[in-house]
Amino acid sequence: MRAWEDGMRNMRRMGQTTMVLATAMVCACASGGGGSRRPVTRAGERTVRVVIENQNWLDMSVYVQSSNGSRFRVGSVVTGRTEVFEIPTSRIGSGPFRLLGNPVGGNELTVTDPLVVIPGASAYWRIGNRPSTSFAVVR
Repeated sequence: MRAWEDGMRNMRRMGQTTMVLATAMVCACASGGGGSRRPVTRAGERTVRVVIENQNWLDMSVYVQSSNGSRFRVGSVVTGRTEVFEIPTSRIGSGPFRLLGNPVGGNELTVTDPLVVIPGASAYWRIGNRPSTSFAVVR
């Protein structure tokens, strides 16, 4: 009888631990607000605003590729969400740049045509379910 009671006590303790961990995970995920990371810019530094609407079935990791070929990660955009990123012009360079969307859990890279955006202007990129349905405009 003693072994049975010890087993039940251990199972109850495991259940409580599981509930605490599950609650912590839900809270951590809920506080993400879309999962994007906006680069910190220095005071007075010029930026280019990039608005990305993700209509793809997968979350997207977004990168900027400058005209010299260097690439850096801007952030991520969750399925069905729109995120706004302020990108320092020092990271883009003086020539045209491309936006690249790499699906999380997928392998079909989506790439814009070269974009030329002056400081203070915005680029808007809608990522569709297929690369052929995606488009980017400069405003």
